[in-house]
Amino acid sequence: MGVKRVGVLFSRARAHLLVNDYASAEQEFRKTLMESRTFSNSTFMRGQVPLFSLLCHSYLGQLYEATGKSQQAIDEYQSFLSHFEGSRTKMPTPGPRSSA
Repeated sequence: MGVKRVGVLFSRARAHLLVNDYASAEQEFRKTLMESRTFSNSTFMRGQVPLFSLLCHSYLGQLYEATGKSQQAIDEYQSFLSHFEGSRTKMPTPGPRSSA
């Protein structure tokens, strides 16, 4: 039940974000994060993909950036990136933009 609920909350948050309903999106992303933390038992963790939590932080960063909340955006992006500390994988660097 917990994994499904997290997925539903996350999907609702994304839908709100896609239509620029930032207040509702923020609320749903926060609920998703809280729900993910609530189910910390081993049975849930075996079935959980931490992707929801990771992406919540990334999307919250985008949301805060779009609403002019720079420090909150930075905090969310740092939280997202913190999961990759110590990784040997190189982050891709964007190439030059083409003028289309």
